[in-house]
Amino acid sequence: MKNEGGMKKKPVRKSSRQAAAKNTTGRRQAKEAIRVEESIRFQARLLDSLEQAVIATNLAGAVIYWNRFAESLYGWSAEEVAGRNIMELTPADISKAQGAEILSLLRAGQSWSGEFFVRRRDGSTFPVMISDSPVYDDQGKMIAILGISRDITERKRIEEALRISEDRYRDLVEHSLDLICTHDLDGLILSVNRAAVNLLGYDPKDFIGKRTLRDILAREVRYQFDDYMDRIRRDGVASGVMAVQTAQGEKRVWEYYNTLRTEGVAAPVVRGMAHDITDRWRTEQALRASEGRLAGIVDSAMDAIITLDDAQRIIVFNAAAEKMFHCASREAVGQPIDRFIPERSRSAHRDHIRDFSQAGVTNRAMGSSQSVSGLRADGEEFPIEASISQVEASGQKLYTVILRDITDRRRAETEREQLIVQLQDALAKIKMLTGLLPICANCKKIRDKEGAWNDLEVYLRIHSEAEFTHGICPDCARRLYPEFFDNGGTLS
Repeated sequence: MKNEGGMKKKPVRKSSRQAAAKNTTGRRQAKEAIRVEESIRFQARLLDSLEQAVIATNLAGAVIYWNRFAESLYGWSAEEVAGRNIMELTPADISKAQGAEILSLLRAGQSWSGEFFVRRRDGSTFPVMISDSPVYDDQGKMIAILGISRDITERKRIEEALRISEDRYRDLVEHSLDLICTHDLDGLILSVNRAAVNLLGYDPKDFIGKRTLRDILAREVRYQFDDYMDRIRRDGVASGVMAVQTAQGEKRVWEYYNTLRTEGVAAPVVRGMAHDITDRWRTEQALRASEGRLAGIVDSAMDAIITLDDAQRIIVFNAAAEKMFHCASREAVGQPIDRFIPERSRSAHRDHIRDFSQAGVTNRAMGSSQSVSGLRADGEEFPIEASISQVEASGQKLYTVILRDITDRRRAETEREQLIVQLQDALAKIKMLTGLLPICANCKKIRDKEGAWNDLEVYLRIHSEAEFTHGICPDCARRLYPEFFDNGGTLS
């Protein structure tokens, strides 16, 4: 190297200090490069560890980043998709138009998120939740687009199953003949199904959220509302029968079972389910009245009435039966009928009931060819007259026996028979003495059936119950003892 005068110029030698500074800067730059590289690698590992697909494209849509989860989700490796347009890779056919609109929004600097249908390498499609946003450099210039997607197939399946289930439940509730509603802890009606609305006759818009359960109770039972709410709050459940009044003023009877729900809801809610039993209730009331009248008739009957079940145990024992058997109804009901039958007749009675049950007839007199006896609580036997009938109720046979104590009649019959015998015997004797008696015209002896002649006194003593006393008549006395009479024949 020469200077202007043609002389060689000596090279300038750097000082050791400058060399040291240069080495320090180089080492610093190398460390920074290593740190940046490690940071990039960490971020890459971080993105790869996410269980979501992370995809970055340039503004033209060419893929510049594709993490490992994207490889698993879409079936393409990062090397296979690098540089390819995202619109050719992931959108399903039904989503391509939407994808183009989203890409335009992103290029305009807007973010987008929502559900989107995508496809895998094998052509299968599935739903994802995507969040797309533009990426800017330090100077605020848009340089890329970042998209994060998550497979929501399982969630959509669950949502669809839930939707179907809710639809079925809603259809079931709306078309149920039972009355279904919900109300809060103040009794305010929150929801009600069609059956309840139709039965009550209210317009839903004037009913739901505007009326309480107390409002629909019949006026005479509205005092029961507070007790009902106390049971719901205390026990979480309440059931029973309630009387309600429709918009037209008709009274109906509901049988209900309501429960309190506190979990999974913002505020406690009571789930109510009821069944209209008005017709059944009226029938039962009429039946009770009929049974009451029948019970009155049965209890006022002069004859004993006893009803037995299939096992020949007593289920009805009227007042006349109490009097006849000297046993209270409360002691007799539930006992076998054998208790009121003499032991010698029990087996025959059971056979008679069995034969009667199988005969197919509805009623029959008992003991028509033989005497029937009853047994009082004190052990006394007495004659009875009985008839039996059978009916089938609720799948079992019931036997009703009507009994009459014939003790007095039997006593009267016995006395009558004895009197007849006595009269017949007396009549026979009277006829024997009033018939034609062969008597001797001279000695006055009488000939009997055997042909023997008997003195009159002897004959009458044998053939009658007459007794004799001896005396003398006036004619015989004058003839035998004339000295005791005057000339006029008078006893002197």
